Amino acid sequence: MTYEIKNPVILKKILWTDFVAGSSTGVIGLMFSHQLTNLLGLPYLFIVWVSAITLVYALNALGLALMKNTIARLVLVLVYANWLWALISVGLLCLHFGNASILGKIVLVLQIIVVGGLAFAEGRQLTKVKHKAISDH
Repeated sequence: MTYEIKNPVILKKILWTDFVAGSSTGVIGLMFSHQLTNLLGLPYLFIVWVSAITLVYALNALGLALMKNTIARLVLVLVYANWLWALISVGLLCLHFGNASILGKIVLVLQIIVVGGLAFAEGRQLTKVKHKAISDH
């Protein structure tokens, strides 16, 4: 079974949104990790790791957005990776919710919503295609 992209223009817009959201979050998190530790009530290494991982995801979305003909399978990999990151983020929320400040709790919840939303939106732009066997006539 293979996949095709339903609407490449919409998909590119979603991928650009993924890149902008992820890269801004990642860069801000890495640049201001010490300040964010106090503001969010989250551990320094947590902020650094989440920011770095988010930046990697963003760069993958950028790579897909810049492709002339985006490859559906690579988009599918990003969709699965985003769902996995959303699931991991639920675990991180549970782990750090008690010590996080109000703003930190909001950030933890928003991460799940945004990443899950991007996974959903990107996944909606893919459709399964069943190939029929070529028969001799």
